[in-house]
Amino acid sequence: MLHERLSTLTAAFAADVTEPTPSTDDVVSESYAMMRPAMLAYSYQIVRSRRDAEDVVQGAFLRLCDALRKGVAIRNVRGWIVRVVHNLAIDSMRVSSRTAAPFDVDVSELDAPAGATTQEEDLIRTTTIAHALSRLNERERLCLMLRAEGLTYQEIGEMVGISAKSVSVYLVRGLRKLRKDGQETAGATVALE
Repeated sequence: MLHERLSTLTAAFAADVTEPTPSTDDVVSESYAMMRPAMLAYSYQIVRSRRDAEDVVQGAFLRLCDALRKGVAIRNVRGWIVRVVHNLAIDSMRVSSRTAAPFDVDVSELDAPAGATTQEEDLIRTTTIAHALSRLNERERLCLMLRAEGLTYQEIGEMVGISAKSVSVYLVRGLRKLRKDGQETAGATVALE
């Protein structure tokens, strides 16, 4: 649905892009409203800071606005935004030269999971997710996150710079690690009881 709406917006806009038109702002505003949460989560996984992730996402949408106003034909707005967010996040990491260990999650920055009733449950769930993600290498994590956002193997491959077949391999490996971690966590919970 999101992909279809973005395609419709892009097609409608592409009819005449020689001058900035009110539809430029409409395309960017609607794209931002639909894609911001997913792009914020994706960016956060790379930069590991909510503030930096928000800066990256805002910068990407500003670039989208500039590109559309300059008449750049963008056939896949979602793919374009994901690629720009990825590149800006990587650039942000290079500039800041952070030395924090990958997957060093500050659980206070993560949103509370839906349906949790206590702070203890929130902390347990968030810690469990952080631990599971720490078992994945960067490509496995990126492929899983992008697939969860509904991107095809081909789109993921283009964004990450690998083949669609490699995306499939990374997804399978990542899911195996997550399943194994889930079974180990369940076993530990049973042993504690």
